[in-house]
Amino acid sequence: MTNQYERLIEHILALGIEGTEIVKTGTWYQLALVHNTVLFPICADVDGVEPPSHWPQGRNLSQLVQEIFAATSPEAKFWISDAIPGLEVPELVLRPSLAELAARDPRPELVLVWYEMHRSVLKRVWWGKVELLDDSGNLRWTTERSLLTAPERTPLFVVRGQDTDDRFDSGDLPEVLMSGRSDEERKLGIPPTTEAADASEEDSAESDEG
Repeated sequence: MTNQYERLIEHILALGIEGTEIVKTGTWYQLALVHNTVLFPICADVDGVEPPSHWPQGRNLSQLVQEIFAATSPEAKFWISDAIPGLEVPELVLRPSLAELAARDPRPELVLVWYEMHRSVLKRVWWGKVELLDDSGNLRWTTERSLLTAPERTPLFVVRGQDTDDRFDSGDLPEVLMSGRSDEERKLGIPPTTEAADASEEDSAESDEG
């Protein structure tokens, strides 16, 4: 199953934007860097017309997420992971891949791509520049939370799940041939022939023969 990070990267690379890079996070997923801007997709329901100013409730604000925000914040102070073994420092420690990103001048900005899904169908998606204010997950949107999806627009990406094509009722309905009884059959009082009736008659015949 393709995840949202891979799908977004596929679409960005397909645009052929010069200078596009792939940022390694040291985990199973990567992020797209376009025009010195990191695109970070997050799937969560939105109660209203725009995403809230808080990291999604129930989502873990992991160490990695904090590092990504720090690497794209102009005011964040950090140490590179394992730079001085055993030394306790008050600043956030970044893994080398993200520390390299943060060392750029100017430091990249972060655009959060916030989207909603219903099963495997994309409902709504927004994007905007955002900063992490604290460890509790409070956010500050530094630009408008622009709505990307509308009825006349093509979805940015869709995460496909196993329920898209594998449902028991997802196939085409079979054609059932139906024919009416002739006038002669109606006049003679001949009962209509059905599969169930045929099966019952065959069973009865087999029982008699036994």
